[in-house]
Amino acid sequence: MAASPGRSRRVEPERGARARWTAALAAALAAGLAGVAEARPGVLGSGLRARAAAQGAVRVIVGVSAPCRPEGELTASARSAQRAGISSAQARVLATLAGTGHRATHAFRTIPYVALEAPPAALDALEAHGLVRSVQEDRPEPPLLASSVPFTRAPPAWAAGLDGSGQVVAVLDTGVDVGHPMLSGKLVAEACFSQNGDCPNGRTSDFGPGAAAPCAYSPDCPHGTFVSGIAVGDGALAGVAPGAGLLPIQVFSRRDDVATCGAGNTPCPRSFLVDQLAALEHVLLLAESHAIAAVNLSIGLSLYSSRCDGPESARKAAIDNLRSLGIATVAASGNDANANGMRAPACISTAVSVGSVSEQDVVSSFSNSDGPLSLLAPGEGIQSSFPGGQLAQSSGTSMATAHVAGAWAVLKQHDPSASVSEVLAALAATGVPVTDARNGLTRPRIRVVEAADELACVDPDADGVCASQDLCPGFDDTADSDGDGSPDGCDDEVAGSPAVPVLGVPARAALALALAAVMAAARRRRPVRA
Repeated sequence: MAASPGRSRRVEPERGARARWTAALAAALAAGLAGVAEARPGVLGSGLRARAAAQGAVRVIVGVSAPCRPEGELTASARSAQRAGISSAQARVLATLAGTGHRATHAFRTIPYVALEAPPAALDALEAHGLVRSVQEDRPEPPLLASSVPFTRAPPAWAAGLDGSGQVVAVLDTGVDVGHPMLSGKLVAEACFSQNGDCPNGRTSDFGPGAAAPCAYSPDCPHGTFVSGIAVGDGALAGVAPGAGLLPIQVFSRRDDVATCGAGNTPCPRSFLVDQLAALEHVLLLAESHAIAAVNLSIGLSLYSSRCDGPESARKAAIDNLRSLGIATVAASGNDANANGMRAPACISTAVSVGSVSEQDVVSSFSNSDGPLSLLAPGEGIQSSFPGGQLAQSSGTSMATAHVAGAWAVLKQHDPSASVSEVLAALAATGVPVTDARNGLTRPRIRVVEAADELACVDPDADGVCASQDLCPGFDDTADSDGDGSPDGCDDEVAGSPAVPVLGVPARAALALALAAVMAAARRRRPVRA
């Protein structure tokens, strides 16, 4: 449906501005990136050199100096030039590491970062190099561990034809059982990135059939299947966007050490930052052929009490690239019961951070919360898909995040050109205000159909009543032949006989949900479009 007139739109840079950027970029490349400032003292993270000495080497993500803007803001020629500049800067840094015993594990095409295994000598060389902006340790991160969908006001949106059809949700997680009845027929592509070589093909990356198969060595392995069902599941138990397609990417590696997993928890799945960055870049490249609405990211380790754009600059660069194309990165705030902080990447300013509430609209005791928190969604006692065709119940901010990722697909179906900022503003403006008693912060709990109406009125029956206010979907709410205050379409009495009790508001709401269920069942017979 077309957006309402007069509403602000994401504005691409003017042709002249793009031309100036292309010229500036070309000049920088021609100059060999001359004039880049020397590396700042303290470019190495705290304790990094000591850990390298103790372990022999550490995994790091190295930021290199190269002109870089979000790719959605660039012309095709400027994008190619920028990628060439990134590649050139990476090559110059790697060339100076010859003889240090380093191993390059991944050079990113679209952001100015490279992943390494660096012994102490390589760290020394990186710290002294003028093109090195940052050196961040790549520590393995864990996943953030049934009536919730109606609670988000998604079914009235389905009744209006908005179920996420034509949109795709990418799930970066422990892998997904795509053959589960809730997820069958939804796959549009799949991939795996695993530094320990735990992809199905035994390598560090995989893109063929079955590439995103879930791991099976830990009780945490069903996590990706579970959140996928919440976001896009269909069937007797439906997710928020039952018409949307699914792009699963397995980004975890098996760890068997107690130091990483904790006593009694070996083996465990952990995700390296390099694999998350590779997956985010893969999503960016697939966006050329798929309408990807959102990335669901329920992974985290480092806890921050404020914005973390600086220390998480590599992840922010990848998120900014996606955001410039209208793709949201929806991230879980974390389950530490911390009222003054969130885990990365939720603390990044350009991510959409999500906390959890109960169905009574009480902030969950486990949910992290802080000033930058964006949204709230149901996260307690959620039922969803479990590998092997089963269902299970779980709680956590991961579950809340999946609700928001699904909602994003519904809203992008309604308004495909809406920017991340516009969709977020619609969800925030129409959500139910919920105050966290622990810190006094009030944040919106999402309502999908109201947010759709905020973007542009949803009125499939053309009666002038937007879907969020429509008590009789499919009927003309404005006609009241017998003058009893009940629209003809919802009138349970004989027209002209006011003595019969009129249909009450709760019953009207029940009728609306019943009609939504009928229409949703009809849509399930349609193939998923992606």
